[in-house]
Amino acid sequence: MLPLTKYSLNNLSHQYSANAEVIQSYLTGGNKHSSDSKVAGLAISLFLLIFAIAIAIFIWSVYALIKYAKYMPEWAVVLSAVFLFMGGSVFTLVLVYATKNDM
Repeated sequence: MLPLTKYSLNNLSHQYSANAEVIQSYLTGGNKHSSDSKVAGLAISLFLLIFAIAIAIFIWSVYALIKYAKYMPEWAVVLSAVFLFMGGSVFTLVLVYATKNDM
């Protein structure tokens, strides 16, 4: 697996689904002190933090693309949408803010 896709939103959601019981047990206080509880090679708390940040960046990317699409060239809107749905939320943000014209 490529290093960039290891922590993509798609892969993180699959890891969350596959380890839902372990994560739920951690969140309810079942195994907070267990040293062998890992998800995707990370401690559960770090995995949850990265997952929350990935969701926030994805939502920000969707919002920015919708808000500034009318101020961007057509090629940039299409490329941003392709990046967004291929897992490149950060690339979408960079492209949106780099190509939008002043309002």
